Amino acid sequence: MPTLRTGREPLPPDSNGDSNSSSQRQAALGYYWGQFDPNRFGSEEWAAEQAAAWGRDITQPALYLHGTQDGCHGMTQEQVDRVPQHCGPGSQSELIEGVGHFMMVQRPTDINKKILEFLAA
Repeated sequence: MPTLRTGREPLPPDSNGDSNSSSQRQAALGYYWGQFDPNRFGSEEWAAEQAAAWGRDITQPALYLHGTQDGCHGMTQEQVDRVPQHCGPGSQSELIEGVGHFMMVQRPTDINKKILEFLAA
């Protein structure tokens, strides 16, 4: 299950052990963490705010991909599985193991394949 971050926890060094990269990631993600309160995510109050802001579910088919290592917005498998309920027919969602918020950079071939398969369906 992904760890929900508040922006106060230091990030671990990157895969090369570079702590400078970790500091840069911390700074870049801090903005998003500041805009997101994981304690409110999915609450009744949060759902009411989303309904007021968006008005209704979308009617187009959508592909929602979310990484298990997403440090911006952690989501559980259950939350990811619920996404298509709020999108048009044929919508899909997937929690992808081992990638973060920038999955297109981390695994471009795999992610592009998933997108192309969705568009071809």
